[in-house]
Amino acid sequence: MGGSTTLTVAGASNYLWSNGSASSSITVSPSATTTYSVTGTTAAGCSASASFTVVVNAAPSISAGASASVICEGGSATLTASGGSAYVWNNGATAGSIVVSPATTTTYSVTGFNANGCSAVATVTVFVNSSPDVSVNASSSTICAGSSATLSASGASSYQWSNGATSASIVVSPGSTTTFTVTGTNANGCSSTASATVIVSAPPSVSINASSSSICAGGSATLTASGASGFIWNNGSIATSIVVTPGETTTYTVTGTNAGGCSATASVTVVVNAASVVSANASQSVICAGSSTTLTATGASNYFWSNGATSASIAVSPSVTTVYTVTGTNASGCSSSASVVVFVNPLPPVSISSSALQINLGASATLTASGASNFVWSTGEAGASIVVSPGLTSTYAVTGTDDNGCSNSAQVTVVVIAIPSISVAASPSVICEGSSTTLTASGCDSYMWSTGETTASIVVSPSQTTTYSCSGIKSGVSSTASTTVVVNANPHVVAAANPSVLASLGLSSTLSATGASSYQWSTGASGSTLIVIPLATTTYSVIGTDANGCTGSASATVSLNLLGGIGLSMGTNTAGENTSQMASISEEISHYPNPTTGLLYIRNAPRKSSIEVYNIIGERVFAANAESEDQEIDISSRPNGMYILKVQNQGKVVYWTKVIRK
Repeated sequence: MGGSTTLTVAGASNYLWSNGSASSSITVSPSATTTYSVTGTTAAGCSASASFTVVVNAAPSISAGASASVICEGGSATLTASGGSAYVWNNGATAGSIVVSPATTTTYSVTGFNANGCSAVATVTVFVNSSPDVSVNASSSTICAGSSATLSASGASSYQWSNGATSASIVVSPGSTTTFTVTGTNANGCSSTASATVIVSAPPSVSINASSSSICAGGSATLTASGASGFIWNNGSIATSIVVTPGETTTYTVTGTNAGGCSATASVTVVVNAASVVSANASQSVICAGSSTTLTATGASNYFWSNGATSASIAVSPSVTTVYTVTGTNASGCSSSASVVVFVNPLPPVSISSSALQINLGASATLTASGASNFVWSTGEAGASIVVSPGLTSTYAVTGTDDNGCSNSAQVTVVVIAIPSISVAASPSVICEGSSTTLTASGCDSYMWSTGETTASIVVSPSQTTTYSCSGIKSGVSSTASTTVVVNANPHVVAAANPSVLASLGLSSTLSATGASSYQWSTGASGSTLIVIPLATTTYSVIGTDANGCTGSASATVSLNLLGGIGLSMGTNTAGENTSQMASISEEISHYPNPTTGLLYIRNAPRKSSIEVYNIIGERVFAANAESEDQEIDISSRPNGMYILKVQNQGKVVYWTKVIRK
């Protein structure tokens, strides 16, 4: 409804519509469904009719409303359209309900469409009231902790603060920096907010340090404030440190202010203690050097003397006149001092002189003391001089006293010279003929022997028993002693060889020695007899020792006088080595190898003959009986050197030769 449409016809030259229009197209706006007819006539005058019905749909009934037709500046309202199935608002929105926040009074229109596509328009006006211009003023934006500030709001009719207050002005005392907010409402009911921050500055942490919180009367203390940038004391001083000398216990207060202007106070009490009154005295103010006196202090609870002592009473022994000072401290720690003088008289310079410091036994000496007025001796005698006759070296003492009553002592030693005790000893005291011994004297300072020697020890070699004397001198006094050295004769040793001449190699001789108790031969053997089998003429020596340990020597010679044409032959073996071999009685006997490393082979030895081997000094080192003509002997256990091989048959030497072991 309310719309229009265009109807167009064709197929003829002229037209006539039912609404009287004669054009081929007409625009109609029926208010209700209407049928339109048209008659068309051609150029030939023929006509025909047609019709068209225009259906008219009813338009929607659109309405628009606001949740609040009047809002405050910055507020919003909900606009709602109804009566259609689709909507288009003039702000472009297409929802049935929209939220708007106009800055000024505004009329909003909405076009609503029904299901037939018909539309209608509705409008709604939102009136906008202005908000109040609220502001807050603080009497001070920065305060000290514990102080307050006044906050004043303006620009509205009524107010609501964030702390619950509703007046235009409020007083606040925040403990820390705080932001306060106020909401102001005008006559239209519109409101706005404003805020103010109150900064809270911390107070300074003021403290006082006292060099001493307890002083003695007349003393002083230094008070030092800290924790702020400026100070003022209750005595008017504005310095950081002050020196106070209160006459009685006093409390001092300081106010400190920081850079933010905040202040705090601190206090300290200086206690004033009464001083001690110390006095000192001596039990004896005049003493002798080396004596002592007692010093006593009073008037305090603790004491310290100039000599380091800490008791109330002390014993002193000054060597010269001395001033002693004592400092006494009472229970409060307050002290004072006192002094006492101890006068010291020197000791008399007592000394002793003697007519003789050394006397012989039985003599006397006069002792004389000096340096004092009166004298008493260790013998009990009184007086300056006494005569003494000690039986041995003695020390005498004297005590001398001067006019001040001071005493001193001296002493002297009188040496009594006795006959020296000399001793002489021989080590050993018994010797053998031809030996020596050491004589030693002791007990004196110097010596003279009967031999003419002057040392404490001498060496003598008497040929017979002899007595030696020595004179010793000590402290100018001489004494003599003697000792005897017993000389034992050496034994007369006799050595003999039986027989002393051997006619053949391999024969033995018996050596015998007499004249002593034990014997030692040059071969190393011991005993009074010795059997030897020399390889050549040999002299054997023997040393005999008797019961006194004295020795004598002798020798015996065994001569080798070879008989029977057996002699020493020299030759060269097939190896080109030199050999020395005695002629063999039996030319059939032979041996090999020679030299040998240990094993020696003998051929053609008579059965039951004896085979013996001797070393260079005639000792037999091997013996065996031949069980067959060919024999093997082993001397590998013997040291390298020359050996004699001897073969005897029926008591006669049938073969002998020199063998080299290497």
